[in-house]
Amino acid sequence: MISALIISGFALCLTLFLVMQRTGRLKLFLGYAGWVDLIFTILIFGLFAHTFSGVVAGTFAGLFMALGLTMMRNLIGYERIARKGFKLVIVSTPPKWAFTFSLAALKAHAEANR
Repeated sequence: MISALIISGFALCLTLFLVMQRTGRLKLFLGYAGWVDLIFTILIFGLFAHTFSGVVAGTFAGLFMALGLTMMRNLIGYERIARKGFKLVIVSTPPKWAFTFSLAALKAHAEANR
């Protein structure tokens, strides 16, 4: 029973991430991660608050959303809207966690640790 609620919470969260990606503005959504997380959690809680299982699924969806936003924000970076004079510009922030994978680097690391 609880596994179905966890899976449904994960599916709700994944659905929103896919919608954000399809709009082409995923990084802009990640720039306002706090607001996205707050609004998503309140809406999901409000939609499913009529039963105990709905509350549990909404709680897991909010948890997965917070974890997913944090991980994606640190892995791919984010964008925010800023004002320059009278113009609005999009300011990009690079990712905090470097994620590089190469076979040559793995071989060099293995050789160094022998």
